[in-house]
Amino acid sequence: MKPMKGLVVFDLEGVLVEGELLVEIARLAGINHINRLTEAGLRGELPWEKSFNERMKLLKGVHREVVKKAGESLKVNEEAENVVRELKRMGFKVYVVSGGFEGTASAVKERLGLDGYVVNRMVFRDQSLDGWELKVRDKGRIVRELKEKLSPPVTITVGDGANDIPMFKEGIGVAYRAKGTAREHAKFSIDRLEELLKIAASFTRAPGPAHKP
Repeated sequence: MKPMKGLVVFDLEGVLVEGELLVEIARLAGINHINRLTEAGLRGELPWEKSFNERMKLLKGVHREVVKKAGESLKVNEEAENVVRELKRMGFKVYVVSGGFEGTASAVKERLGLDGYVVNRMVFRDQSLDGWELKVRDKGRIVRELKEKLSPPVTITVGDGANDIPMFKEGIGVAYRAKGTAREHAKFSIDRLEELLKIAASFTRAPGPAHKP
């Protein structure tokens, strides 16, 4: 078995996936203020958990089909497939730790071949959104638990918002098109996801990205 060279932990929405699920649900359902609350949480102007709970309260009662349609409309970052494939070729385990939701994470795991994810879960009653299970309160703690479980030689964490700062502190933090204060707390800042491959290679003995003729 190929030895593990390290662990890469991604945020989901805004990084591996373009857009935000709750914003898209609100757009389809005609509910206001969700985008403002989302941006405030990502920039660190509002505590992320408070922003999350307020958004979920506004969306309570939305029909499951609207949620499904919103999830299907989110596009995977066009660079994500190649980046995850190369990271795994280099010997990295690849996980998602996100304030997003299980439906999106499961679909992305299947498409990209992720090793696992930790995300939140929506609760439905009579086909309508009735509540939520908040599993991701502290991304830093979850990354620590993954490190204890996997014992990676190096850990790289990739995110775009203020709620990613705790996991930046648990590894080599990489801010991807970051909002607010997140960029200040990361070791690296990138605007293209493929830039991550050079960073990953520099912290291991693994060869860099495969040459494309």
